[in-house]
Amino acid sequence: MIITADEDNTGRLYFGGSNVLSDGSNAMGYLKAGDHIEIDYDDTDSGIYIVATASEQTFWKGGML
Repeated sequence: MIITADEDNTGRLYFGGSNVLSDGSNAMGYLKAGDHIEIDYDDTDSGIYIVATASEQTFWKGGML
C-alpha cells in the first residue's frame, strides 16, 4: 500500500488502526506535506485510518502490484 500526503497540506497526517488520534497517539507513523510511504498492510480485514492535525488535508492511498 502507498499513502501520499498532498504537497499543499499544512498539518501532519497520522495513520494507524481505528484508535489513531490526531495528536499522534496510537499511530503507526505520520506524513508531512509531500511525503509518501510504502507499507505492507492488508486492509481487507482491518482498515487503516488516517487523521490530521489540521482540517481540509488531502491524501491518496493506492495498492502496489
